[in-house]
Amino acid sequence: METTTLQVETGARFAVVDLTDDVARWVRDRGDGLCHLLALHATAGLGLMETGSGSERDAQTIVDRLMPQDDGLYRHRHGRPGHGRDHVLPDDVQDVGVAVLAHRLVLSTDAHVRGRDSRDVVREIIAKVAVPATGDD
Repeated sequence: METTTLQVETGARFAVVDLTDDVARWVRDRGDGLCHLLALHATAGLGLMETGSGSERDAQTIVDRLMPQDDGLYRHRHGRPGHGRDHVLPDDVQDVGVAVLAHRLVLSTDAHVRGRDSRDVVREIIAKVAVPATGDD
């Protein structure tokens, strides 16, 4: 197994960063296999989306509507006002994970023969991945 670290700095505001070219460069010439991406911070997340034509602004608008930065809404309080919202996002990812990811999986013939369903696979993965702890709750 080979690994690498890609450092992305976005500042204090919501940002969409397209990692496609960086990942493509890294996997080029490595042959068949699996590429796994992981964000190791409680206020960072990874998502799959089409970029360009306003999609990034749309994502920001949806996050702002669903979870306003009003500091009075959140129990988690440290850092800048509204920062508590950033720690709610991982829970939301778990809530929508099946709907967002299941259609992207291509199960093996063996999995189909055993009666596996892509939705069940995503549920199992989500159940095994803990929401990052902030250590100050």
